[in-house]
Amino acid sequence: MDELLKAYGRSTSYPFHMPGHKRKAITAMNPYEIDITEIDGFDNLHHATGVIAKLQQDWADLYGCKRAFLLVNGTTCGNEAAIFAGTREGDTVIVGRGCHKSVYHAMALRHLNPEYIQPNVRDDGIPEPVTTAQVQEAIKEHPRATAVILTSPTYEGLCADIEGIAGAAHAAGMRFIVDAAHGAHFGLHPGYPKNPVSQGADAVIVSLHKTLPTFTQTACLLLPENSGIMSERIQKYLGYFESSSPSYILMASAAAAHRYIKAHGKEAMEEHLHRLGTLREHGTNLKHLSVAIPSPWEAGTTADPSKVIIAGKDQLLSGESIMTALREEAQLELEMATPTYALAMTSFMDTEEGYERLENALFLLDEKADAWSNSIPIAKVRQLYEVRREIGMPLSEATEATTAKCPLKQAAGHMAGGFISLYPPGIPVYAPGERLEAAGVEALEEAIDAGFAVDGVDDHKNIEIIIEA
Repeated sequence: MDELLKAYGRSTSYPFHMPGHKRKAITAMNPYEIDITEIDGFDNLHHATGVIAKLQQDWADLYGCKRAFLLVNGTTCGNEAAIFAGTREGDTVIVGRGCHKSVYHAMALRHLNPEYIQPNVRDDGIPEPVTTAQVQEAIKEHPRATAVILTSPTYEGLCADIEGIAGAAHAAGMRFIVDAAHGAHFGLHPGYPKNPVSQGADAVIVSLHKTLPTFTQTACLLLPENSGIMSERIQKYLGYFESSSPSYILMASAAAAHRYIKAHGKEAMEEHLHRLGTLREHGTNLKHLSVAIPSPWEAGTTADPSKVIIAGKDQLLSGESIMTALREEAQLELEMATPTYALAMTSFMDTEEGYERLENALFLLDEKADAWSNSIPIAKVRQLYEVRREIGMPLSEATEATTAKCPLKQAAGHMAGGFISLYPPGIPVYAPGERLEAAGVEALEEAIDAGFAVDGVDDHKNIEIIIEA
């Protein structure tokens, strides 16, 4: 593994994927020299009073919030701690269907009763964020719910109306938790969207490593001044879900990143937005490809300009075809591909050379589009996200139920015994206890045949189903 990673680091492959440091060192750190435990003078993450407490306050000040809990187990443990802190056992919660699987895991462990809001899916197959109107309707249908849990931005960078949803949730006496894993850079420059912590959310979890120059697994759980969730409860449940041996290497990378942002962030972010604007402008000349980048500098933008969505016009090319072509033809590694588009993640650590290589590769692919033609009917993709699932068993019970393997093609009518997700982005197509229908099974089979990774389906196309009495 180590030799493989070192060889990849020396290769000409360029990372249009996370982490946000893009393999560029911002400080000289020998991991063996700084890999320690909680020795005298170096504080304790789970009871921070010294240097770690100061680092957390530095991040809170950067985001303009009351508390910032540094996380070394990623947004996953932050989601879990926030959900446990913001709910009680057996509560009903209103949840966006597009939430990360860590949200589903927390709901199962907390024995919560989720009431899902299905995303609208655009014509290009991209799920939209939950709307204020959808949340208001869900609140009306489930007035006893205690919390609203959503993802914003989405993997593709689309942002919900956080202020409107926060107002609706708080008016109904509900807490509002936002998984903003992909929005760690939000609020750090006016060319990026606002951070949900400044828009009324009670708890916001950001993955520092996704878009900022920190190591993988670094994240922050942010609480605003007027949060409806007590910081003491957050601290309590982080003790449950986060490692008791937190990595000082990861915390050091967060310290270095904060220092870098304070010293160079404004200049780097403005250059980032300028380069994205140039790529957006030049991309309009492509004939067979579309390059979707929200307009930089647009005040109050509702989408993240750092996410570059590349798709074939008229569904000529699948996302997987685009991702494979850019890897094989130009040594560009993108973040992910879906049946209908590919996603390139950028950050303010990307180089001018990287953008030039991406632009040149896109125009080369545009000329050779016929050779890479491979599409999946959009209706099949939308089927995976838009259909409201029939719940045959509560999530918390289903995760403990007895299961057995079943060929996917024979699974229609059975209840899923585990999570079935297109990965990335890791959004469950089926959660445990939900009954599979024929159209969904067919869509999953087509996605697998096209080469997409489907978590929860083994190499022999078997899934776990619940054995019903």
